Amino acid sequence: MAETLSALNDKLTKQIVKDKSKPISKELLGQILISLIFSPLAFSINFGLGACFCIPLLCFLTERDKRQGLLTMAVIVVLTLFIDYEQVLNLIIAFLPLIFFIHRENNYKINYMILNLLGLISYSFNCILKQKDILFTSIIFICLYISAFYTIYLKSLEINHTKKQFLFKEDIYAIIALLFNLQFGLLTINVYGFNLGLLTLSITIMFLGMTTSSLNTLITTFLAYFALVFTGIDIQGSAIIPYLGIFSAFLPKENFSVKTFSFFLGPVVIYYLGYLTGDLLGFFLSNALVTTVYYIVSFFCKDQLLNTLLPKHEDAKYYHIYVENFREDVSQRLLNFAELFNTFAYKSLESSAELLKLDDAIEELTERHCKKCLKKELCLNCNHIKTYNYFSQILKEGEEVLSTDKKRFLDLFGMYCLEAYAVINSAIELNQEYLLSSKSQSNTNLLFQSQLQGLAQIIQEYAIEVHNEYESDAIKIERLRDKLMKAGVNVIYVKVNSTKRKNIDIDFGIRNYESHHDNLLLNFINDLFKEDVEVSLLKSAKNLTKIKVTSKQIFELEFGTSYIGKDGSRISGDNFLKCEMHNGNTVVALSDGMGSGYSAHIESKSTLELLNKMLQTGTNDKTAVSILNTLLSLKEYNERYSTLDYATINKSKGTIDFYKIGSAPSFIIRGNKVIRIDNANLPMGHSADIDKVTCELMVNDVIVMVSDGVIERYNNINKFEKTLVQILRSSSIQIAHDIIRAAITEFGGKIPDDMTAIVIKVNPCKSKLSA
Repeated sequence: MAETLSALNDKLTKQIVKDKSKPISKELLGQILISLIFSPLAFSINFGLGACFCIPLLCFLTERDKRQGLLTMAVIVVLTLFIDYEQVLNLIIAFLPLIFFIHRENNYKINYMILNLLGLISYSFNCILKQKDILFTSIIFICLYISAFYTIYLKSLEINHTKKQFLFKEDIYAIIALLFNLQFGLLTINVYGFNLGLLTLSITIMFLGMTTSSLNTLITTFLAYFALVFTGIDIQGSAIIPYLGIFSAFLPKENFSVKTFSFFLGPVVIYYLGYLTGDLLGFFLSNALVTTVYYIVSFFCKDQLLNTLLPKHEDAKYYHIYVENFREDVSQRLLNFAELFNTFAYKSLESSAELLKLDDAIEELTERHCKKCLKKELCLNCNHIKTYNYFSQILKEGEEVLSTDKKRFLDLFGMYCLEAYAVINSAIELNQEYLLSSKSQSNTNLLFQSQLQGLAQIIQEYAIEVHNEYESDAIKIERLRDKLMKAGVNVIYVKVNSTKRKNIDIDFGIRNYESHHDNLLLNFINDLFKEDVEVSLLKSAKNLTKIKVTSKQIFELEFGTSYIGKDGSRISGDNFLKCEMHNGNTVVALSDGMGSGYSAHIESKSTLELLNKMLQTGTNDKTAVSILNTLLSLKEYNERYSTLDYATINKSKGTIDFYKIGSAPSFIIRGNKVIRIDNANLPMGHSADIDKVTCELMVNDVIVMVSDGVIERYNNINKFEKTLVQILRSSSIQIAHDIIRAAITEFGGKIPDDMTAIVIKVNPCKSKLSA
């Protein structure tokens, strides 16, 4: 034991001696090197404005890392001893309050006031020392300079830098301001006739055009030039700064060869404009030097430098533009495909004589109105199918095209045609002249035509969804990600399922998740979408946590069902579907196949399978039901059919939408009151139009959906409603069982048809973290 303790003591002694042998740590050495980089600020005292150029940056360094700030102050003060020792006391008076009175915890207004006061005291002390007059314009400049630069640095300080993976726009502004700040001191240094400040400022502006946005480049350029003019330092060739900034900002970033050529021409242009005097050779050489450096660095490091000082959401903007162009192209292709179906629907069902008359009428209509139209080439060449369909429908409808049910068609045609009303009036005349009619077809032809038109309408609806419904929120989401990253949330991915009002559904993947991140997510999304949302934890594995943010739900649903086949058979012709959609809605569907037994079971099952596949594509409710209705109408044997009772419940809005096609009524029980939702449509595949019924829901409501086998034997539907009210409010499953049991009792213990009851109880929402 004694030997072990002795060995441990020797090891510790050696470690202490080893640590003492290191005169300086790597961290301290790094801080000293950074302080030396900032040392050119000492030369800014030559402007005669005191310490105003040093104060914002030193305040920023002190707040970020106090030791770094103290080291930088010390280096500047020591260097000032060699530049102008009389200014040392001035700097000390300005720097000491930064250490003791400026804190991040302070109200920012207090910090602004202290910094501006220090700047003015330093300037006044300098004027007294140099026996100069205090100028009002100098006071204004000092206050503006300190306030502007401290604001830029302060915004950068507010960002949490511990988990950051890329630059934010606040960082970029701070970097540009820092470069600008440091070069002010260099503007007072001349080496062999070359002004170091002008050289560094010129090359900085050249590279800003490659690394950041045009706006940033222009603002930096003109602020630098304004500061040069205001301070009154006479630097030969400073007139080239605006020239470099303009060409650097507006010439293509990637084409550095063209930029280099333009930069070489700069002195010649300035000279001929009369802004260049003095030692021309020195100015030409200095410009040639920085331009050559720019070309060499750009040639070898273009890919590394290009757009490095752009915030991440700028890339999202270009991606957003690309996505929107792609969607517009897909949408247009879908619309063209829909036009094909419309054309086939109209042309294939007409006799040859009818088609000849129609073609002659269209030709005359085109002759009257299209020959001198500005859109002639577009309508008759690029969109000739669409034009043909519009003209043929107007000609065949005649005066009926002006009826109220054609309003949507007239609105679309009004947007498409520049002379829409004149064309319609001529088409009505030609309809009577050529004896055109849209009602001369047989019932079979009309059904086939309506089916084709139904397919065209489905494709048109998809096209509208692609173009409008899923409009990208890429820039919003990228800015949200930026905000979260600035606050220290390490966001790995964001998956946007829906950003519609009251249907927000966004998945986040967060590394090193912490409990307070919930509140950050809620507050940021609430500010972004102006809507209350709630957070739920999906999954957590290793260091990655998956979070779902959805619109705040008003209530929760309790689902129950009960069913029995005809004569007690285990095989029922009724089938039901319940699924949670990506946007947070709950879909419930009940289908009743014609008849009973296995064939009816297959019919209703196939209807719901088609519906489920449709919903998985992300399409909306009406489009899904319309497509399903059209697809079933195209089946070869129309003697078999099924009904559909479709309901979608929005738990955030507190509404339920019903689409009923040949189905039995549905009911909402609210206390002792029963709200009935009746059906006015034929079975699936036979209804042309499908109506939606929307109802407001309240907590403790009970939604009941039944197949026709449950209520068809009731002599009076009111009797069934009274039965629903009398059933005790237990669980939803028990209510469903009681409905089937009451129906069997009503039928004298017999089961003459398949019976299904679906019950959904609307319960208060359990408390979740929400904003």
